[in-house]
Amino acid sequence: MQTLGKHSPRFKAWCRLGEARARREQGLTLAEGPAVVAELLASAWEVEAVLVEPGRHPKLEQLARGRTELLALEPQQMERLAAAQTSQGVVAITRPPEETLELARANFVLLLEDLHDPGNLGTLARTARAAGVEALLVTGGTDPYGPKALRAAAGALFHLPVARLEDPLAVLAVGLELVCTVARGGQGLFEADLGGRIAIALGNEKRGLSDQLLTAATRLVTIPMQGDCESLNVAVSGALLMYERVRRYG
Repeated sequence: MQTLGKHSPRFKAWCRLGEARARREQGLTLAEGPAVVAELLASAWEVEAVLVEPGRHPKLEQLARGRTELLALEPQQMERLAAAQTSQGVVAITRPPEETLELARANFVLLLEDLHDPGNLGTLARTARAAGVEALLVTGGTDPYGPKALRAAAGALFHLPVARLEDPLAVLAVGLELVCTVARGGQGLFEADLGGRIAIALGNEKRGLSDQLLTAATRLVTIPMQGDCESLNVAVSGALLMYERVRRYG
């Protein structure tokens, strides 16, 4: 196994992949941790290289050898490259696929407007894949392919189609019903119509959904809450809506 030196141009370039600008310029991103890298290697994504601290993950080394370039790093290099506070000894450099999606054929999608926390986005992607959501649509906010989002998604983003939309109202043009969550005034979650071809829209962690989306919504849904609780974490709200759809309609 070849060792990648700390002065290597590739190593220096890959160390910048924690920055959104560098990811755009290089067309690459970084996946880390043994479980996430294993999911990546099992997916159709293009993998530029897998970088390991030799001996820490022998099974992953074996998987990587049949799939892509395998390179060794010193522990200090791994700490510098990894986005997590504590390195797990394995990182993959990968090229996200081009975003091609035929919304006209979709029946169940999740639309995320201006989410800023990559942990929330990744958690929602993980839940969406489990709930049978066909695509994740992102408008504004955090990068769905950033290292933190990929880590929180636990591999789900390697298998779930993702598209970034300039105009979130494009979902209406292909006949999807726009289901928006509101704190008050919507139909209760357990009575609301979640059937048919729908796009469940979730908004910014602080501001919620924009007036543009709320005005265009074909269905408004409110999650019932007891006492003086005013809101739920966006990832929790999304999970409740997605699984209420699954519970009733399969």
